[in-house]
Amino acid sequence: MKLINRGLPPKKTYNVLPQFRNTVSEEEKEAYGSMFPSTVKDLTEPRRYIPEIQNHYIKVLEGNTPNHRQATRLIVVTTYKALELPKNLTPENIYLASILGWCVDLNGRPRFDSFTVERYKMISRYKEAYPAAVLPVVSAMYLAKLNDINLYKQIKSILSEIRNYFVVKNDILDCYGDPLITGKIGSDIRDGKCTWLITKALEKATHNQKEVLKYYYGRPDLQSELEIKMLYEDLDVLKDFLEYEEESYNLIRERIRQKPEDFPQHFF
Repeated sequence: MKLINRGLPPKKTYNVLPQFRNTVSEEEKEAYGSMFPSTVKDLTEPRRYIPEIQNHYIKVLEGNTPNHRQATRLIVVTTYKALELPKNLTPENIYLASILGWCVDLNGRPRFDSFTVERYKMISRYKEAYPAAVLPVVSAMYLAKLNDINLYKQIKSILSEIRNYFVVKNDILDCYGDPLITGKIGSDIRDGKCTWLITKALEKATHNQKEVLKYYYGRPDLQSELEIKMLYEDLDVLKDFLEYEEESYNLIRERIRQKPEDFPQHFF
């Protein structure tokens, strides 16, 4: 894949550590790669009783793993070989180290097939909005014997929308916020998190732009983070956020206006 150059300083190559290059032969790399089919079988076999889940898991494994660089996986194996006692370096233990290497690679890269707007909304709704905003309030409503189901639905709708907005805003601040104000250095891009920004970027990107996003997103170096931010700028995702912010504000105001009069106005 041809990588874009945005006038940034030439970056170093971190495909493998210098000392690591000299410890892995091409034959070992080939042998290690050939272990992948049996690794997939071992990881998916426990799910054979639910074929739909097993097939989906196989698809995810085969779609996300083999095309990545082998450095991370091979480092697991070679490090194990360097640390383990020679008498314990049996074929079985080397195989187990190989499986661990594949698993580390799986956990170390983003799953772009799940980076969709709908997926993000689901995460925001069930991981962020409900436990952080909705559940505490409806619990208090229940304790106060406010058991009207329609009131519950209205309050839940308002609180969910408010919380969703703050989740999106937090994604923006992680990427563009001033650490002196936010109190933290953003890491979502380097950590490969499913954020509003990356889902919106993938939604708008061309095929080539998606390839760039997939290549750089979730990598720990500053150069990759800058490439992602440059592409965000090209796709004008901040403009999309401002539009979302305005729509969200108007929606929240309207829902609050429609709430029952006997629910405290100052609460919102």
